[in-house]
Amino acid sequence: MAAPALINRLQLDGKFFLLDGERQWIKSVTYGPFPEPLPNHDIEFKKIKEAGFNAIRLYQPPSDHVLKAALDNDLLIFAGIPWQWNRVFLGAKDIKYFHEAQISLLAELKKWGNHPAIAALYIANEIPTDVIRWCGAEHVREALDSIILELRANYPHLLYAYSNFPTSEFLEPIEADFTAFNIYLEEEKSFSDYLHHLHHVAGDRPLLISETGMDSSRNGTAKQAEVIQWLCQSSRDAGTAGITIFSWSDRWQNGEREITDWDFGITDRSGNAKPAYKVIKNAPLPLALLHTPAISIIVCVHNGASRVKPLLDASHSFHYSNYELIIIDDGSTDNLEELCSHYTHIRYLKQAHSGLSAARNLGAEQATGDIFAYTDDDCVPDADWLFWIAKAYQEQGFDLCGGPNLPPEPWDDDEAVIAAAPGAPSHVMLTDRVAEHIPGCNLTITREAFYKLGGFDVQYWVAGDDVDFCWRAEKHGMVIGFHGAAFVWHRRRATFLRYFKQQRGYGKAEALLLKTTPEKFGANLATSWEGTIYQGGANSIQNGDIIYSGEFGMAAFQPLKNKVMPMRPLHKKFKSKLNQLKLTIAKIVHPYLRALSRVYYSNSCNKTSLYLANLNSLYKRSKCTTLDDQNFTELDSITHSNPNFKVEYLESKIQQGWSMSDESNWDIQQGDDQKILVCNESIGGGVWKLRIKLSRK
Repeated sequence: MAAPALINRLQLDGKFFLLDGERQWIKSVTYGPFPEPLPNHDIEFKKIKEAGFNAIRLYQPPSDHVLKAALDNDLLIFAGIPWQWNRVFLGAKDIKYFHEAQISLLAELKKWGNHPAIAALYIANEIPTDVIRWCGAEHVREALDSIILELRANYPHLLYAYSNFPTSEFLEPIEADFTAFNIYLEEEKSFSDYLHHLHHVAGDRPLLISETGMDSSRNGTAKQAEVIQWLCQSSRDAGTAGITIFSWSDRWQNGEREITDWDFGITDRSGNAKPAYKVIKNAPLPLALLHTPAISIIVCVHNGASRVKPLLDASHSFHYSNYELIIIDDGSTDNLEELCSHYTHIRYLKQAHSGLSAARNLGAEQATGDIFAYTDDDCVPDADWLFWIAKAYQEQGFDLCGGPNLPPEPWDDDEAVIAAAPGAPSHVMLTDRVAEHIPGCNLTITREAFYKLGGFDVQYWVAGDDVDFCWRAEKHGMVIGFHGAAFVWHRRRATFLRYFKQQRGYGKAEALLLKTTPEKFGANLATSWEGTIYQGGANSIQNGDIIYSGEFGMAAFQPLKNKVMPMRPLHKKFKSKLNQLKLTIAKIVHPYLRALSRVYYSNSCNKTSLYLANLNSLYKRSKCTTLDDQNFTELDSITHSNPNFKVEYLESKIQQGWSMSDESNWDIQQGDDQKILVCNESIGGGVWKLRIKLSRK
């Protein structure tokens, strides 16, 4: 079902949102659900607009009155449709809840999904981790993805996300359009640090804070106002796509129960504005820098006039004043020089064809900036790229810094498949802010650090220069930084022939790196990274991942342990069985082609045995098992009204001789044969059901 014509919809714009051709930072507030009597939506929405909000988040389907009031006040709606995600909704006995959800979601969207005020839909909110562990994390994520795919097939103009929270950080749907997190941290540095962490969880996607706030009944209205001010400012400064304040009013209800012991609203129960209301009008403050260092953008081109033109056109609109753009022509024979003559704001320099590293060194020699910013001729930096780079240097004092490189919307099927295929330039992270490697398409360095390193090694002609550069920086004790909002658009190869040629070239570069830095390679000639390799996909559960779930699966923050992040999915406009088949073939061929090239060019005295060892290692890594691929028996469930009954039950079993399980997807065990998993399932009305799984061999 297509959207009505002539409606400007909220769109994705890299790590941000776009509306009416302008980047839109979402400043949202939750609205309801309310006990009786219901507020006058026309009056309330006018106040919401006056407070500086441009969106509202709903937890219940919108009424016609709400839809009209939102449209009249130019407010976007991030909608929610409740279903029983707090119940176990997968498995033979419980799948009915999931089927009911699919039916109800489509039925509701049929009523109002085409309304112009609707921008996005949260398909669920904070699925309890007990439910996730019981159903299997991968199965729950796949269920959420299936919901998104079905809804998108009928309402492709809407954006979709799961409203996640730190306790199920691993549950990001692969098919979501943006990453949404509910975060309640009352210490400014912890909140800011976690936002930088979430940039990596989000991968290529925008990061939207879908709930945050403070209870004024326990902390006071002055403290609430202070915290909300820095919540907004920290979210903006971290490069998120927006924030959602919980909530508009102290009046709200959960289910049938009116909440009277929390006061999260920025207006009180009588509708009067609290101090937070007045603060939020001016929050966040405009983004600003204490100083704007001179930055020299250096782009090296060899016969790439057609590739570099989009970058030259975009450079007129960079939101940073103190920069220069230098084009280094590495012996081109096309019309590059003639093309550059049409752009009066660039500096054009030409050298005899000497390779990428030599060209990058020439750019540094001619640059006047305090920071050298390198990108490739097939990239287009985001308009705010230089701002975020300068901000990262200002706040963290890095020696080098980079950010993500995102594929723009593909031109055709093959480019879409290659954008999702392995082997794209990737950053490797040691911490949330410090990198082990940043690719040359988004690599910046201070002038001082560049000359301490002695520039790029000129033996690297087409690839490998950035890896060698970062490894040498590491040896010099330099800090390589990263900012998740400092992205460049990087168009991938347009044909499979060019893609496979590129991967062969990467393998050749790795062989050269093997000679100069053998300690960075394993026994099978593969690069041995200390950090986590990011590949564009959201950090969601995969085969073989381990979740740090804490005692009895109840840790407040539950991250994943993985060395390689998920790959980005096929672009939603190019999903087909044929393209999925092409992607599967690319994933199979890529590692073997790269390994063969690496071994061939390594000049090893025993290439055959090393190549076979490399292939054997690749094969073994593909033989992972799922977390929930276990045989089990479900024991009798226990209905109760004690929220702590799960812990009490497990502690009683430990007193009987059971011990904490050494597997994250089980709670306790007795020897190696018997393991128990417990789920405390909320069935409504203050009633829980304790469900127990017993493993069996």
